[in-house]
Amino acid sequence: MDWNRICFRSDGWLYWGLHGEDANKAIGLVKDQLGDNYQYFANDIHWEMGDPLTVRVLVIGYNTNEIKQVRVHWIEAKTDPNN
Repeated sequence: MDWNRICFRSDGWLYWGLHGEDANKAIGLVKDQLGDNYQYFANDIHWEMGDPLTVRVLVIGYNTNEIKQVRVHWIEAKTDPNN
C-alpha cells in the first residue's frame, strides 16, 4: 500500500485521496480535454495495486449548462522495490 496516497480525516474515517495528488493529476488530464469552461472534482478513485500500479479516476466537469463525467486512468511503475 502506498501510504502517501491516503489521508486521515479529523473524525477518524479513512479518506482515499479524492483531493490528493492522483485526483489533481486526473483533473489536469480532463481539463486538458474539456478546457477551462468547467469546474472539476474527482468523484471516484481506484488503485489497482501491483507492479505496475494502475490508477482509475472518475472526474466530474460541470458548468451552468451541463455536467460531464470523464474516466481517466494511467499506469505507474513501482518506485520502491521494497514494497
